[in-house]
Amino acid sequence: VVRAPDGEALLWESTSLDNLEDTWLHVKKSGPQLVKLRDRLSTDVGNHYDSIFAIRQLQADRTPEMQAMLDRFIGEVHGAVFPDKKRMYWEIIEGKFGITSSFRDFFCSKLLAETYIRLKLLSSTKAPNSYEPRDFTSKHRLSLLGNARLGDEIYLDASSFSA
Repeated sequence: VVRAPDGEALLWESTSLDNLEDTWLHVKKSGPQLVKLRDRLSTDVGNHYDSIFAIRQLQADRTPEMQAMLDRFIGEVHGAVFPDKKRMYWEIIEGKFGITSSFRDFFCSKLLAETYIRLKLLSSTKAPNSYEPRDFTSKHRLSLLGNARLGDEIYLDASSFSA
């Protein structure tokens, strides 16, 4: 979750869903996208995914340089796509062997890992495509750099946000 200049909460995600307008590109697309968090929570996600979302707050010193790095990275990969399941699983296996896949496509945990690497919050020693969603849960110890850490999960039930 990132804040827009106007203070709106946005979700920087990579998903196969293409049902929301990306706030930067003003198109509906799959893959890396920046959408309004409220819109993502209030759409009919129940037909696609579980309606329970978990958010962990990043506790880190935020600087203008960090925001500039985030903006550059978003601009760099915004046009990428979401891989099909076969490609995604293959990339994860490659990542486990230290092979970094291309940035033509992103699945959710690959996008988050590379975002943290670009923000100098996560070491680049592991391939970003080696990460899985579970690696970002409190059940796994994600070694962030500096004084950065992730808080405990905050669970949101998207069904309570439906219109």
